[in-house]
Amino acid sequence: MSAAKLNRKHDPASAAVLAFPQAADAKHATPIRRLWLEAQRLEGALCAHRADIAEAEALRLGATPGWMYLGPDTRSAGEERYQVLIAILNETPRDAGDLALMARAAEDHDIRRGPAGWAAARVAAAASLLS
Repeated sequence: MSAAKLNRKHDPASAAVLAFPQAADAKHATPIRRLWLEAQRLEGALCAHRADIAEAEALRLGATPGWMYLGPDTRSAGEERYQVLIAILNETPRDAGDLALMARAAEDHDIRRGPAGWAAARVAAAASLLS
């Protein structure tokens, strides 16, 4: 039995990720798959700024996504991508492939660090104004 068959038999999420490329065309794509493709497109747009994003994150000890501190075009693309990831997490999955993409969105760097890190940074900035 091939590894792919074993994965499909024992791990539906892995099988869904393996099957995703065949079902990625817009004609058969679920709402989650369409959103995932949009998130990937926006990730590609952010790639040109990867070094600046990493530098901004390092200055803030990785507490918040670095794109939040860059120019308006980069911030716009980062915010749009973040909203697409949130939309993925708010959708109802139709199959194991959707569930696998939701899991990937949930583990995304911007989702894991974004809201909590941003909120903590805002409180710290506000506290520094009072001291």
